[in-house]
Amino acid sequence: MKTRVDNSKANLIGQRFGRLTVISEGKTRGYYKYYLCKCDCGNEKEIYEASLRRGLTKSCGCLQKERARKANLIHGHAKGKKTKLYRVWSGMHNRCKCKTNTSYELYGARGITVCDEWKEFLPFYDWAMANGYEEGKEIDRIDVNKGYSPDNCRWVSRRENGLNKRNSRLITINGETRTLSEWAEISGINYDLLWYRVHAGWTGTDILKPPRTSRPKTLFFEDEDDITKTGTERG
Repeated sequence: MKTRVDNSKANLIGQRFGRLTVISEGKTRGYYKYYLCKCDCGNEKEIYEASLRRGLTKSCGCLQKERARKANLIHGHAKGKKTKLYRVWSGMHNRCKCKTNTSYELYGARGITVCDEWKEFLPFYDWAMANGYEEGKEIDRIDVNKGYSPDNCRWVSRRENGLNKRNSRLITINGETRTLSEWAEISGINYDLLWYRVHAGWTGTDILKPPRTSRPKTLFFEDEDDITKTGTERG
């Protein structure tokens, strides 16, 4: 009886996948088999077998970099001083992918991702311009437990965004509980200053004390785009 050969399991040496040519078998890590591949750019890299077969990996990484460079040249939003929309787009990716980002635990570590459609900037830009973006508005996820995608995002004011955040801080003062955004609106004190006070350990009515006018103290905080800003607290 002849034994049927399963071609799907055949050795991949010599085969080509996108820019990659398989040159030898690589290491096996647990149940996962890897192949050493040479990219058209000259780099060699071990690639997971299933990623090659499914067409998920087509280069050593150079293809994605080229696409990003090309997009930057086309839209111009990343040249010199980056535009607000570009900072929003890059901020999304940083919070979801970069483990060293200060907000990673609230985003990437919880499984929050950016959809495939927004991996490049131009599709995000087109969506923003067609869906109510204007200067001063912030991107908001409708369901804070889901990722960034056209069907889960909208443009809102800073106050609306603060009210919808998963980590919106509820503060109780004199028996009344409100979000930090609401206390800022009621007291007329800058939201960032109240945020600083709460994180510095201030409690109760002290949080709403009017800023004093002597000995200015510089405060540092990060906004939604992960940009460090400064404010002043006096006293």
